[in-house]
Amino acid sequence: MSKMRVFAGLFLAALCGAQSQTEITFPGLSHSNPGATFDHGYVVARDLMQVHNITVYSPNGQKMFDLSSLTLPDGTKTTTPLSVAIDSDGVSALTYSVEGDPRSGFAILDNTGAQLRVIQTEPYRPSQVCFAPDHSIWMFGDHFHAGHDVPMPDFMTFRHYTRDGQLLGSYIPRSSLPAWEGKGLDQLVAPFVGLWRLRATKDRIGAALRVGPFKEAWVELDFDGKLLGQWTYLSSTEEGVFPIAFDSTGLLYGRHWLNGSNVGVSIFDKSTSTWRPVPDLPNGRVLGADGTRLVYQDGDQLRWIQAVNMEPVESATVSLKAAPPL
Repeated sequence: MSKMRVFAGLFLAALCGAQSQTEITFPGLSHSNPGATFDHGYVVARDLMQVHNITVYSPNGQKMFDLSSLTLPDGTKTTTPLSVAIDSDGVSALTYSVEGDPRSGFAILDNTGAQLRVIQTEPYRPSQVCFAPDHSIWMFGDHFHAGHDVPMPDFMTFRHYTRDGQLLGSYIPRSSLPAWEGKGLDQLVAPFVGLWRLRATKDRIGAALRVGPFKEAWVELDFDGKLLGQWTYLSSTEEGVFPIAFDSTGLLYGRHWLNGSNVGVSIFDKSTSTWRPVPDLPNGRVLGADGTRLVYQDGDQLRWIQAVNMEPVESATVSLKAAPPL
């Protein structure tokens, strides 16, 4: 077996038997701008063009609630939440910031949208958030000097909280992650609205970080906060792969785009820091993973497609190259 390991042997179970895939309609999902988020069966749509709010759907496609802002203990309203994670019981965690105000943090909501608690974390500014299997909360973010828009020279990028808002630990110094190679403030762990950049599997956390205009990183750490690995790869103005699904077995899938159009689904090969095409998986808008199934969006409808891991075979490599070693 060549060391250029590939995973093109993944195929659709539906192609080998009866199509038992789930299809559920989420009315209005097609209007989400930016893209929707899928998490534990729940779906979050966004409107940052008209009324600036989010809409949260239950796993059966019913709208649970709309939300345009959070309310801090002193009555201050936040901007539209940056990132939304939803646990398996419908409880959600949302990171926030306040326009023209250094305050930032995250809030916990029940499945009706009622705020249970607000945890202010400034000068740490959480960006992305996710729930671990034990229902604890993980996030990454940046850290600024108190009262100033100047980032600290070094700080712990990842944090771990209970659902009651108690800090369990802070991990991974910024200095141990790739340096930001673009212009302006550090964007590696800065806010990113839409889709997702942080997810948990049964034994680890995975984070998609943007190193520069044409360089990306995938980072994994265990539930003790230990860095398991980080991999960088290059993109270009014409071509790239955006991580879209981190499944329960730890496989990372990406949406391969070329000249602005989606051209297929790829899987990340950590042994070479390259993306491999999976020709047996249909092209389309994938929102995330549900166990080992990929969740595709087609307008207002979501479809669940089972990907089965077969023995790796030789296949062409997506033209994206691995970045130089860190």
